[in-house]
Amino acid sequence: MLTLYLSCLLVGGVFVGLSVFSGLDQDADFAADGDFDADADAGGAGEAHIASLADASHGVDGPRRRRKRLWLPFLTFRFWTFGAAFFGLTGAVLGGLELSVEPLTLGLSTGVGMLVGVAASSIVRALRKPVGGSKVTGRDFEGVVGELLLPLKPDGVSKVRVVMSGAARELVAVPAEAEALERGARVVVLGLDPEGRARVASEEKLFALEDR
Repeated sequence: MLTLYLSCLLVGGVFVGLSVFSGLDQDADFAADGDFDADADAGGAGEAHIASLADASHGVDGPRRRRKRLWLPFLTFRFWTFGAAFFGLTGAVLGGLELSVEPLTLGLSTGVGMLVGVAASSIVRALRKPVGGSKVTGRDFEGVVGELLLPLKPDGVSKVRVVMSGAARELVAVPAEAEALERGARVVVLGLDPEGRARVASEEKLFALEDR
């Protein structure tokens, strides 16, 4: 059994070290730790809903509503790496120093490995959640003023940076009307299209129309 403990300690320890120093397991969680799309609101039933890069990158609730699956720690890569490492460490210490006998050593090692694996997965998952941030809906962007990061052609796309609740967000932008806008232009977000892209118009032109 000592060989088993040392093997688990070696293999698990290597992956734990790689995950800590290089983020190896950042995206290695299994599918049960992800999201899946639920039915859309009744008001948008006639639209073709396509997940956009803006939605995926910035936590924006576009035309689709998203619901999370049940999260299980033992379906994550991190659980198995930390669990194997501490299973092996506990067994090697107890067995090598003759502090316990089998099968008690096996039971204690398994318990410690599972406990550490669950704790590691849960702690890292909690740290990844945004602090004090509530989800932003597409309606919240209406009327927000932003700055174009790239030139925008009448039939093209660009990126716009807006600041909401003290946080900067970047969205894919399309022109609300057939007009060309330069990089750095101040624009107003009129809303999000079915693909989650910001429909923008020149702030200067909009205010000029209001002053008439």
